[in-house]
Amino acid sequence: MLARTLTALLALSLAAALPQPQGSTAADGQESDGQPNEQASEGAAPQAQLVNNAAPAAAPVVNSGANADQSGLPTGITNFTPQPPSGVCKKFSNIKPAVGLQAKDGSKLCSSTTMGLIMAFNKMVSTVIIRPKVNECQNLDAQQNVTFEVDMVNMVTGFFNLANEQYYMAPQTLDAKTSTVEGHQHITVQKLDENLGSPPDPKIFAFFKGINNAATDAGKRRLQAVMPGGTIKEAGLYRICSMTGTDSHQPVLSPVIRRGPQEDCIRCRFVNTAGGANAKVAADTSVSKQVTKNDKKTAIKVSDVEKAK
Repeated sequence: MLARTLTALLALSLAAALPQPQGSTAADGQESDGQPNEQASEGAAPQAQLVNNAAPAAAPVVNSGANADQSGLPTGITNFTPQPPSGVCKKFSNIKPAVGLQAKDGSKLCSSTTMGLIMAFNKMVSTVIIRPKVNECQNLDAQQNVTFEVDMVNMVTGFFNLANEQYYMAPQTLDAKTSTVEGHQHITVQKLDENLGSPPDPKIFAFFKGINNAATDAGKRRLQAVMPGGTIKEAGLYRICSMTGTDSHQPVLSPVIRRGPQEDCIRCRFVNTAGGANAKVAADTSVSKQVTKNDKKTAIKVSDVEKAK
Protein backbone atom coordinates (compact mmCIF):
# COMPACT_ATOMS: atom_id res chain seq x y z
CA MET A 1 0.00 0.00 0.00
CA LEU A 2 1.20 3.44 -0.83
CA ALA A 3 2.24 5.94 1.78
CA ARG A 4 -0.03 8.90 2.24
CA THR A 5 1.58 12.15 1.19
CA LEU A 6 3.36 13.86 4.08
CA THR A 7 3.07 17.38 2.73
CA ALA A 8 0.69 19.59 4.73
CA LEU A 9 -1.55 22.07 2.95
CA LEU A 10 -1.77 25.74 3.91
CA ALA A 11 -2.92 25.96 7.53
CA LEU A 12 -6.26 27.33 8.71
CA SER A 13 -7.24 27.75 12.34
CA LEU A 14 -9.72 25.05 13.38
CA ALA A 15 -10.23 25.51 17.11
CA ALA A 16 -8.21 26.81 20.01
CA ALA A 17 -8.75 23.54 21.87
CA LEU A 18 -6.74 21.47 19.41
CA PRO A 19 -3.27 20.24 20.39
CA GLN A 20 -0.14 22.08 19.29
CA PRO A 21 2.03 20.87 16.37
CA GLN A 22 3.93 17.66 16.97
CA GLY A 23 5.31 16.82 13.53
CA SER A 24 4.23 14.39 10.81
CA THR A 25 3.72 10.67 10.44
CA ALA A 26 3.43 8.57 7.28
CA ALA A 27 0.04 7.05 6.54
CA ASP A 28 -1.43 4.81 3.87
CA GLY A 29 -3.90 6.48 1.52
CA GLN A 30 -6.05 3.46 0.74
CA GLU A 31 -9.55 3.69 2.10
CA SER A 32 -10.65 0.42 3.63
CA ASP A 33 -13.97 -0.66 5.02
CA GLY A 34 -11.36 -2.56 6.82
CA GLN A 35 -10.12 -4.25 9.85
CA PRO A 36 -8.60 -2.56 12.90
CA ASN A 37 -4.86 -2.38 13.25
CA GLU A 38 -4.20 -5.77 14.82
CA GLN A 39 -0.78 -4.67 16.06
CA ALA A 40 -2.26 -1.97 18.28
CA SER A 41 -3.48 -2.89 21.73
CA GLU A 42 -7.09 -2.10 22.63
CA GLY A 43 -7.53 1.62 23.25
CA ALA A 44 -4.08 2.48 21.91
CA ALA A 45 -3.98 5.55 19.68
CA PRO A 46 -2.38 5.52 16.23
CA GLN A 47 1.05 7.12 16.27
CA ALA A 48 0.03 10.49 14.89
CA GLN A 49 -1.30 13.79 16.13
CA LEU A 50 -3.90 16.26 14.97
CA VAL A 51 -2.55 19.78 15.06
CA ASN A 52 -3.75 23.32 14.50
CA ASN A 53 -1.97 26.38 13.10
CA ALA A 54 0.72 24.26 11.46
CA ALA A 55 3.38 26.26 9.66
CA PRO A 56 3.29 25.76 5.88
CA ALA A 57 5.83 23.22 4.72
CA ALA A 58 6.64 22.46 1.09
CA ALA A 59 4.20 23.20 -1.73
CA PRO A 60 0.92 21.32 -1.21
CA VAL A 61 0.48 18.03 -3.01
CA VAL A 62 -2.90 17.84 -4.71
CA ASN A 63 -4.38 14.49 -5.68
CA SER A 64 -4.47 14.69 -9.47
CA GLY A 65 -6.79 11.72 -9.80
CA ALA A 66 -4.12 9.57 -11.40
CA ASN A 67 -3.57 7.70 -8.16
CA ALA A 68 -6.51 7.19 -5.85
CA ASP A 69 -4.33 5.65 -3.14
CA GLN A 70 -2.57 8.93 -2.35
CA SER A 71 -4.11 11.93 -0.66
CA GLY A 72 -2.78 15.30 0.34
CA LEU A 73 -3.40 16.18 3.97
CA PRO A 74 -6.47 18.35 4.59
CA THR A 75 -6.04 22.06 5.24
CA GLY A 76 -4.65 22.79 8.70
CA ILE A 77 -4.05 19.11 9.58
CA THR A 78 -0.63 17.50 9.64
CA ASN A 79 -1.35 14.34 11.63
CA PHE A 80 -4.08 12.34 13.32
CA THR A 81 -4.55 11.28 16.93
CA PRO A 82 -7.44 11.21 19.40
CA GLN A 83 -8.02 14.54 21.11
CA PRO A 84 -8.25 14.72 24.93
CA PRO A 85 -11.56 13.38 26.27
CA SER A 86 -14.38 15.89 25.93
CA GLY A 87 -16.66 16.80 28.81
CA VAL A 88 -19.36 14.60 27.34
CA CYS A 89 -17.09 11.58 26.98
CA LYS A 90 -15.83 12.01 30.54
CA LYS A 91 -19.41 11.52 31.75
CA PHE A 92 -19.55 8.08 30.10
CA SER A 93 -16.50 6.35 31.53
CA ASN A 94 -17.97 2.94 30.65
CA ILE A 95 -17.89 3.75 26.93
CA LYS A 96 -14.66 3.35 24.98
CA PRO A 97 -13.08 6.49 23.50
CA ALA A 98 -12.92 6.62 19.71
CA VAL A 99 -9.27 6.15 18.73
CA GLY A 100 -9.48 5.84 14.95
CA LEU A 101 -10.71 2.25 14.72
CA GLN A 102 -14.10 1.28 13.34
CA ALA A 103 -16.26 -0.48 15.93
CA LYS A 104 -17.43 -3.77 14.39
CA ASP A 105 -17.85 -5.73 17.59
CA GLY A 106 -21.09 -4.03 18.64
CA SER A 107 -19.43 -1.76 21.17
CA LYS A 108 -20.33 1.91 21.60
CA LEU A 109 -17.75 4.68 21.23
CA CYS A 110 -17.47 8.30 22.31
CA SER A 111 -15.72 10.75 19.99
CA SER A 112 -13.98 13.85 21.29
CA THR A 113 -12.94 15.09 17.84
CA THR A 114 -13.79 18.75 17.22
CA MET A 115 -16.51 19.16 14.59
CA GLY A 116 -14.35 21.63 12.70
CA LEU A 117 -14.89 24.22 9.99
CA ILE A 118 -18.35 24.72 8.48
CA MET A 119 -18.76 26.22 5.04
CA ALA A 120 -20.71 29.38 4.27
CA PHE A 121 -24.40 29.20 3.30
CA ASN A 122 -23.56 29.57 -0.40
CA LYS A 123 -20.92 26.82 -0.29
CA MET A 124 -23.06 23.87 0.81
CA VAL A 125 -22.51 20.46 -0.79
CA SER A 126 -25.05 18.97 -3.19
CA THR A 127 -24.86 15.68 -5.13
CA VAL A 128 -26.83 14.08 -7.95
CA ILE A 129 -26.35 10.62 -9.47
CA ILE A 130 -26.26 11.08 -13.24
CA ARG A 131 -25.50 7.46 -14.22
CA PRO A 132 -27.34 5.15 -14.57
CA LYS A 133 -29.95 7.33 -16.26
CA VAL A 134 -33.61 7.14 -15.27
CA ASN A 135 -34.64 5.17 -18.37
CA GLU A 136 -31.82 2.67 -17.79
CA CYS A 137 -32.94 1.89 -14.26
CA GLN A 138 -36.03 -0.03 -15.33
CA ASN A 139 -33.97 -3.05 -16.40
CA LEU A 140 -30.27 -3.02 -15.54
CA ASP A 141 -28.43 -6.10 -16.80
CA ALA A 142 -26.78 -7.67 -13.76
CA GLN A 143 -24.27 -9.51 -15.94
CA GLN A 144 -22.78 -6.30 -17.31
CA ASN A 145 -20.50 -3.82 -15.57
CA VAL A 146 -22.50 -0.88 -14.23
CA THR A 147 -20.93 2.58 -14.10
CA PHE A 148 -22.15 4.89 -11.36
CA GLU A 149 -21.38 8.58 -11.84
CA VAL A 150 -22.04 11.46 -9.47
CA ASP A 151 -21.96 15.20 -10.05
CA MET A 152 -21.21 17.38 -7.01
CA VAL A 153 -20.93 21.07 -6.25
CA ASN A 154 -18.90 22.77 -3.53
CA MET A 155 -16.56 19.93 -2.70
CA VAL A 156 -12.82 19.45 -3.25
CA THR A 157 -12.41 15.71 -3.76
CA GLY A 158 -9.44 13.40 -3.32
CA PHE A 159 -9.12 13.83 0.46
CA PHE A 160 -9.37 10.72 2.63
CA ASN A 161 -7.46 9.33 5.60
CA LEU A 162 -6.96 5.73 6.71
CA ALA A 163 -10.42 4.43 7.53
CA ASN A 164 -9.01 1.49 9.47
CA GLU A 165 -6.72 3.61 11.68
CA GLN A 166 -7.79 7.26 11.56
CA TYR A 167 -11.59 7.02 11.40
CA TYR A 168 -13.19 10.27 12.68
CA MET A 169 -9.81 11.51 13.88
CA ALA A 170 -9.85 14.91 12.14
CA PRO A 171 -12.36 17.76 12.12
CA GLN A 172 -14.09 18.87 8.94
CA THR A 173 -11.77 21.06 6.87
CA LEU A 174 -12.23 23.65 4.11
CA ASP A 175 -10.06 24.27 1.07
CA ALA A 176 -7.90 27.36 1.61
CA LYS A 177 -8.73 28.85 -1.81
CA THR A 178 -12.39 27.98 -2.37
CA SER A 179 -13.61 27.61 1.24
CA THR A 180 -15.40 24.41 0.21
CA VAL A 181 -15.30 21.08 2.05
CA GLU A 182 -12.39 18.71 1.49
CA GLY A 183 -13.47 15.09 1.26
CA HIS A 184 -14.42 12.14 -0.92
CA GLN A 185 -17.40 10.18 -2.17
CA HIS A 186 -18.82 6.66 -1.94
CA ILE A 187 -21.39 4.56 -3.75
CA THR A 188 -23.44 1.97 -1.90
CA VAL A 189 -26.00 -0.47 -3.36
CA GLN A 190 -28.65 -2.24 -1.25
CA LYS A 191 -31.54 -4.55 -2.09
CA LEU A 192 -34.98 -3.18 -1.21
CA ASP A 193 -38.16 -4.86 -0.11
CA GLU A 194 -40.37 -4.93 -3.22
CA ASN A 195 -43.24 -3.36 -1.28
CA LEU A 196 -40.94 -0.98 0.60
CA GLY A 197 -42.29 -2.46 3.79
CA SER A 198 -39.17 -1.69 5.81
CA PRO A 199 -35.86 0.15 5.37
CA PRO A 200 -32.85 -1.95 4.33
CA ASP A 201 -30.47 -3.13 7.04
CA PRO A 202 -27.52 -0.67 7.01
CA LYS A 203 -25.13 -3.53 7.81
CA ILE A 204 -26.05 -5.34 4.57
CA PHE A 205 -25.15 -4.12 1.11
CA ALA A 206 -24.56 -5.71 -2.27
CA PHE A 207 -21.82 -3.27 -3.31
CA PHE A 208 -19.80 -0.51 -1.66
CA LYS A 209 -17.02 1.59 -3.09
CA GLY A 210 -15.11 4.56 -1.76
CA ILE A 211 -14.23 6.90 -4.63
CA ASN A 212 -10.99 8.31 -3.33
CA ASN A 213 -9.57 9.95 -6.42
CA ALA A 214 -9.92 13.65 -7.16
CA ALA A 215 -12.34 14.74 -9.88
CA THR A 216 -10.50 15.57 -13.11
CA ASP A 217 -13.30 16.86 -15.33
CA ALA A 218 -13.29 20.53 -16.35
CA GLY A 219 -15.44 21.56 -13.40
CA LYS A 220 -13.76 19.08 -11.02
CA ARG A 221 -17.22 17.83 -10.00
CA ARG A 222 -17.72 14.34 -11.40
CA LEU A 223 -16.60 10.97 -10.05
CA GLN A 224 -17.24 7.40 -11.18
CA ALA A 225 -17.33 3.92 -9.68
CA VAL A 226 -17.74 0.66 -11.59
CA MET A 227 -19.63 -2.32 -10.21
CA PRO A 228 -18.44 -5.54 -11.91
CA GLY A 229 -20.98 -7.62 -13.79
CA GLY A 230 -22.17 -10.57 -11.72
CA THR A 231 -22.04 -8.68 -8.41
CA ILE A 232 -25.86 -8.57 -8.16
CA LYS A 233 -27.16 -12.13 -7.91
CA GLU A 234 -30.69 -11.48 -6.66
CA ALA A 235 -33.13 -9.93 -9.14
CA GLY A 236 -35.27 -7.09 -7.89
CA LEU A 237 -35.36 -3.49 -6.75
CA TYR A 238 -32.20 -1.83 -5.42
CA ARG A 239 -31.31 1.50 -3.86
CA ILE A 240 -28.15 3.17 -5.18
CA CYS A 241 -26.92 6.03 -3.00
CA SER A 242 -24.06 8.48 -2.76
CA MET A 243 -22.42 8.82 0.64
CA THR A 244 -20.39 12.00 0.98
CA GLY A 245 -17.58 12.05 3.52
CA THR A 246 -14.95 14.47 4.77
CA ASP A 247 -11.28 13.55 4.84
CA SER A 248 -11.87 11.70 8.11
CA HIS A 249 -15.05 9.98 6.80
CA GLN A 250 -17.67 11.73 8.89
CA PRO A 251 -20.81 13.13 7.19
CA VAL A 252 -20.48 16.69 5.91
CA LEU A 253 -21.52 19.47 8.31
CA SER A 254 -23.68 22.32 6.94
CA PRO A 255 -24.46 25.79 8.37
CA VAL A 256 -28.29 25.47 8.27
CA ILE A 257 -30.91 22.74 8.67
CA ARG A 258 -33.43 24.05 6.11
CA ARG A 259 -31.66 22.97 2.92
CA GLY A 260 -31.57 20.31 0.26
CA PRO A 261 -29.75 17.06 1.14
CA GLN A 262 -26.10 16.60 0.28
CA GLU A 263 -26.74 13.02 -0.91
CA ASP A 264 -28.69 11.42 -3.74
CA CYS A 265 -30.34 8.01 -4.10
CA ILE A 266 -31.96 6.35 -7.09
CA ARG A 267 -33.93 3.11 -7.36
CA CYS A 268 -33.08 0.63 -10.08
CA ARG A 269 -34.31 -2.84 -10.99
CA PHE A 270 -31.71 -5.50 -11.81
CA VAL A 271 -32.57 -8.32 -14.21
CA ASN A 272 -30.67 -11.19 -15.86
CA THR A 273 -29.21 -12.31 -12.56
CA ALA A 274 -27.38 -15.58 -12.03
CA GLY A 275 -29.51 -16.48 -9.02
CA GLY A 276 -28.49 -17.19 -5.46
CA ALA A 277 -27.75 -14.77 -2.64
CA ASN A 278 -25.78 -11.57 -3.02
CA ALA A 279 -22.26 -11.75 -1.68
CA LYS A 280 -21.17 -8.93 0.62
CA VAL A 281 -18.68 -7.54 -1.89
CA ALA A 282 -16.94 -4.29 -1.07
CA ALA A 283 -14.65 -2.87 -3.72
CA ASP A 284 -13.38 0.00 -1.65
CA THR A 285 -10.36 1.24 -3.53
CA SER A 286 -10.70 3.37 -6.62
CA VAL A 287 -7.65 1.85 -8.29
CA SER A 288 -9.01 -1.30 -9.89
CA LYS A 289 -5.59 -2.92 -10.31
CA GLN A 290 -4.84 -2.61 -6.60
CA VAL A 291 -5.66 -5.85 -4.76
CA THR A 292 -6.97 -5.10 -1.30
CA LYS A 293 -6.99 -7.29 1.77
CA ASN A 294 -9.83 -9.43 3.07
CA ASP A 295 -11.73 -8.16 6.09
CA LYS A 296 -12.48 -11.48 7.75
CA LYS A 297 -13.93 -10.00 10.92
CA THR A 298 -17.00 -8.69 9.10
CA ALA A 299 -17.23 -11.45 6.48
CA ILE A 300 -16.89 -8.85 3.71
CA LYS A 301 -14.76 -10.16 0.90
CA VAL A 302 -12.91 -7.24 -0.60
CA SER A 303 -12.44 -8.02 -4.29
CA ASP A 304 -10.16 -6.50 -6.87
CA VAL A 305 -12.39 -4.84 -9.43
CA GLU A 306 -10.10 -5.55 -12.36
CA LYS A 307 -9.99 -9.24 -11.54
CA ALA A 308 -13.77 -9.42 -11.27
CA LYS A 309 -14.37 -8.05 -14.76
